[in-house]
Amino acid sequence: MVNSNRLLLAFSLPFLTVSSTIGQELWSANGDGMYYNNANVGIGTNSSPGFLHIKASSGSAQLRVEPTFQNSAVLSFQETWQYSENLWRPILGWDAANSRFSILNNSSGVIIVPLDYNGKLGIGSWNSPSYKLDVTGDGRFCSSLRALDFRSVSGHFAAGLSSGNIRLGSDYSTHGLDFYAGASKRFGISSNGDSKLDGNLIVNDEIETTKVTVTASAGSFPDYVFSKNYKLNTLTEIEEFIQENGHLPNMPTAKEVEANGQDLVLIQQKLLEKIEELTLYVIELKKENVQQQKEIEELKEEQNEN
Repeated sequence: MVNSNRLLLAFSLPFLTVSSTIGQELWSANGDGMYYNNANVGIGTNSSPGFLHIKASSGSAQLRVEPTFQNSAVLSFQETWQYSENLWRPILGWDAANSRFSILNNSSGVIIVPLDYNGKLGIGSWNSPSYKLDVTGDGRFCSSLRALDFRSVSGHFAAGLSSGNIRLGSDYSTHGLDFYAGASKRFGISSNGDSKLDGNLIVNDEIETTKVTVTASAGSFPDYVFSKNYKLNTLTEIEEFIQENGHLPNMPTAKEVEANGQDLVLIQQKLLEKIEELTLYVIELKKENVQQQKEIEELKEEQNEN
């Protein structure tokens, strides 16, 4: 009877192939079921490299496992050393109530990794993920060159470590790096290394640089001092102003600078304004000196004639 059952099984499963030493018992009864002894099982193939190998001959589903109840385990994985049924075991299955595939803790029923029908994957959260990747908890990315790589139609961003250096930005030769805040670009680095800051920069220490270029607004550069319409104060007026106020005209006071700091652009322009005014004073004094020298020479000639 046992041999006839084996023969019936062989004819009923024409695509089921087994490999075993001749003379060994291939199948053993276990209650209402049976299991295969000491060999690999192949379905749809006569070569089975593992314990179970399923090969489909068409595009239909190769393996379908259907549980009796919703939210019951479809696949259950347990470490070989865990003998107690009360120990934690991860299981994979379809969460029919929420229309999602989930990995959950079998002992507590807490969902660890949900994947919903919209393709959103959650890690460390039992709730439905709100984004394509929704992670609750700590994360770690390990890579020798690029840990994060975000690409889209309009741009590319990568971050990671290379030779001990932190790299942040784009690795494309024609792309730069822009920083946005309040829906506006605030800082940018172009592909050639030029930087642009659209806002304020506060540095509470020294700044070392080899060159600084400041853009001046139209009419702010003090060449207006040399205009014929420019009113140049006399040296007497300058002296009176200094005695009364303790500083030069059109210059901030020491208290103002101590309270508000220096506007370097304004200070540079005012200093140049004073230099140009001094130049006019020197030219005027030179003319007076020439005139005085001429008068002295004339007086000498008169004295010599007498």
